[in-house]
Amino acid sequence: NTIFITTYDRPSSTLGNPDFLAIYILLLFFPTLYFFLKEPFNAVKNKVKKILYLSALLIFLYTLIITASRAAFLGLLIGIIYFILFHPKKITKLKILCGIMLALIIGTVIYANTGLKLPAFLEESRSFQSIYKRLSISEFLNDARFSGWIVATPAFKEKPIIGWGPENFSV
Repeated sequence: NTIFITTYDRPSSTLGNPDFLAIYILLLFFPTLYFFLKEPFNAVKNKVKKILYLSALLIFLYTLIITASRAAFLGLLIGIIYFILFHPKKITKLKILCGIMLALIIGTVIYANTGLKLPAFLEESRSFQSIYKRLSISEFLNDARFSGWIVATPAFKEKPIIGWGPENFSV
């Protein structure tokens, strides 16, 4: 709390929502990954660029993790799969790393939903707990936004093009 201004134990963007920050960072992640992979690693100038791209990628990934945005996690997962499958070069090591990361992510989600006891150092970590509870499938299915969508659907059908205007959900 001394470094980041947090809302609900998650850092926010200038617009005040952690999801906005996560989506913005997600948009920057893949061009940076492309430039990192494209840059050759032979000259000193190229090594500096490659290190800068790698450090930016690590900062972006850290930011995505601490925002704990399910939408950004899903976007990152789908984006990485798409990026690797359709990359013009054959990157066997990266494909293997992607498979390992995908298996770790799936394993983490399964572990989070089995109700098994966590190690003590993870249970004491406030940052991990805020991310861990967002991996719960039952909590996701009981989210209040689904009720909001049910209420908003008839309003959208009534005025699909212009709508009711901003901040007029109660109308």
